[in-house]
Amino acid sequence: MPEILFRSDHVEVRRIAVGDGRHQVVTFESYHDEPGFGRIGFGETFFTREGFTGIHVLSSGNDWYQYPEIGEVLAVIRAAVNGAERVLAYGSSMGGYAALRFADAIGATDVLSLSPQYSIDPRVVKADRRWWWDQRRITFLPEHNGALACRANIVIAFDPTIALDALHAERIGRDVKVTMLRLDHAGHPVTTVLAELHLLQKMALSFLAGAADPAAIRAEFEARREESSMWLVEYGSRLPGGDRLKARDIAARAVDMSPGNAAIKHQYGMRLHDLGQYDEAVAAHEEAVAISPHPIFVLSLSRALFFAGRHAEALEQVLRAQRERPYDDFYFHSSARIRLAMGDRIGAWRDAREAFRLAKRPRTYWDLARYGFHRAFG
Repeated sequence: MPEILFRSDHVEVRRIAVGDGRHQVVTFESYHDEPGFGRIGFGETFFTREGFTGIHVLSSGNDWYQYPEIGEVLAVIRAAVNGAERVLAYGSSMGGYAALRFADAIGATDVLSLSPQYSIDPRVVKADRRWWWDQRRITFLPEHNGALACRANIVIAFDPTIALDALHAERIGRDVKVTMLRLDHAGHPVTTVLAELHLLQKMALSFLAGAADPAAIRAEFEARREESSMWLVEYGSRLPGGDRLKARDIAARAVDMSPGNAAIKHQYGMRLHDLGQYDEAVAAHEEAVAISPHPIFVLSLSRALFFAGRHAEALEQVLRAQRERPYDDFYFHSSARIRLAMGDRIGAWRDAREAFRLAKRPRTYWDLARYGFHRAFG
């Protein structure tokens, strides 16, 4: 039964005590769609099953743990792990950022950080705008976004073919001593591919045993990566030379390996779309949405329907996605384009104006001006 060590409106810290407590793990959850704390912690089931005490940090929102009470949270965790011989700080993406930033404060001996950010404060890392809607609303804490200090043994696993992930890894490596585990085409985050190959579990346990061997993990990854359906679609989506037929065939192979995986179906639909096979793309995206109605999957279905000439259905789907992502300008760009194609110029203007209100970026302003009541943008 989980023991709640700390809870506020922003953060919950729960402990599941098993084993002798000599080796413990502190996990920080990654980006999530559901607000509140009604989720299991990152790695909670796995570490409990393996007999390791786990302290799991959950956040109510996707705020990169920029909360005024975070100092109190870290002090509670440090007291809870006091006396342990080995403490692993562990997280992925947003959670990887936290594992690195908070390792010293919680008394961690080791850090396993998967596809982390150095910071998403745009004043610190200007190039990374992947989470711009979050960056715009978060009040960043300077003490957790400046120069990084960490005395623990650090391993960062990331995909160096993703330029922004490589940028963050390089910035981290400038500040602290770190072992870089480079996993080409493992995607963001690398967590999914590692888990699919059962290397994530192996790596975490090796840390807790004091026998971490990143070089061995990388060698096994390179030998077995084509056994991962997610690795296949990541690789296929960025083929050298942009061979679209080969990319589609690789994605089809991935679907055969993981027929119930919505993300794989979605990637297959994208590769069909790239080839102009819009009816087939619609079918693939419909299967993805049936498995998981994630807004991104729904938006891709809308796009395929639009290109297949099924505008009314495309609008229905993009409005469905908008209800889940009312803060994202791109969904309103999409509905504006569809409305214009359907002859609804006033509706197109209204949605384009909402996209501009949400984004407030020069490109969006130009798009809005181009709409007028007369023509579509880009």
